[in-house]
Amino acid sequence: MKLAPGISFHAFGEKVYLHSIDSQKDYIFDGIALDVLNYFRENPDGSVQDLCAHIAGIYAVDDLDELQRDIQEFVGELVSEKILHKGTPLNDNMWSNKIPMEVAEEFAREHKLFSLSFELTYRCVERCIHCYIDDAPKFCADNELTLDEYKKILTQAREMGCVSILFTGGEILLRKDLCDIVEFATSLGFIVNLYTTGVGLTDEIFERLCAAKVDGISVSLYSGIAAEHDKITGVKGSFEKTLKATLMFKSAGVNTFIKCVAMKQNFDSLKSLFELGRRLKLYVTVSPRIISGHESKCAADYALGDLELYKKFYELNKQYVPADLSAPRFSREQMLERASCGAGINSLSIDPFGGVRPCNTFHQTFGSVREDSLQNIWEQSRNWNLRNRRMREVTAKCADCRYLEYCTVCVADLINRNHGDFTECGEDLVKARAAAEVLE
Repeated sequence: MKLAPGISFHAFGEKVYLHSIDSQKDYIFDGIALDVLNYFRENPDGSVQDLCAHIAGIYAVDDLDELQRDIQEFVGELVSEKILHKGTPLNDNMWSNKIPMEVAEEFAREHKLFSLSFELTYRCVERCIHCYIDDAPKFCADNELTLDEYKKILTQAREMGCVSILFTGGEILLRKDLCDIVEFATSLGFIVNLYTTGVGLTDEIFERLCAAKVDGISVSLYSGIAAEHDKITGVKGSFEKTLKATLMFKSAGVNTFIKCVAMKQNFDSLKSLFELGRRLKLYVTVSPRIISGHESKCAADYALGDLELYKKFYELNKQYVPADLSAPRFSREQMLERASCGAGINSLSIDPFGGVRPCNTFHQTFGSVREDSLQNIWEQSRNWNLRNRRMREVTAKCADCRYLEYCTVCVADLINRNHGDFTECGEDLVKARAAAEVLE
């Protein structure tokens, strides 16, 4: 009896969150589930009888027969759900796609690290017109974190109870040790997702990433029309290469998504991208947020900007995105007390050179994993303003804003653009009003 491949589980409080890569199911267990799961991870040839003896040795058990019946029943559930190596799925009531959000919320309340994003490199094969990574000489491979450094950081993150890892860039496929990094991360039990253009994907890398049981792959496509996409990336033929990689992962059964940003330069062809996703049965997510460059690139040159244009964007979203994903997730009362986002609260980002940020959007670093442990930096982050900033107080006007339920204000963006001035939220108010007028 042993755990199936692609099973990731993590303790939080007195419960256990488990995610199955193959079935894309999520579970929350109570009781001694953690002991059971850890036992079969460490003893792949162990039997239920051995497990009972193991647990009886940990806890003071009065009735061994009752313990064995309870464990036998629980193991049977794990087998039926293909979490352990036998049987077929029987029970769909044990899981819900809302569970990951519940777990992330619990981590935020406890100020525990839930997710960690690694920008593996700022190097890229494309030259996207809107990219926040400026094409500067300092963004080279010479000083990037090494494989050994990534292993050390990932081990620290696992010891901190971190659940989810995102590897992004730049273009992650330019890292020759990408598969080694990903394989190490999945071996530690992380839920691992990748963000890539797919350009440069080889058969060897493809096979290793699939075998590593990554949770999902997100690819960058900016239009359903090849010429329009290539115009954004500045690389002729990039559409065909990205689409080929997308279809390879989808055909292999990997959870595959298309990601895009809406801007003036591709707005007229966004519908073609949604239509492409519909034909290929791929979920397309389009964000209207443009991030300002590290150095000089201005988001205003690409952002939609205009209320009517944002309304057209949300109308398009409403047409193609399921209602439960496009509608507000929280009531006004809940939004008032929610944190502005999870950055620095239950999530962090690490740049290619070891700089630690609340998220990728932040230009400022709050420490370096080359100079200090991730744990120490995280503990110091308890003093970051973000930990205590609620939606009602992001700006002086937020508490009374009638569009609060639709707001996606980005604190990092305000800091980058306004140098920490929180008097006005600017274009985020225009987006929220547009969303409200279309979706209400």
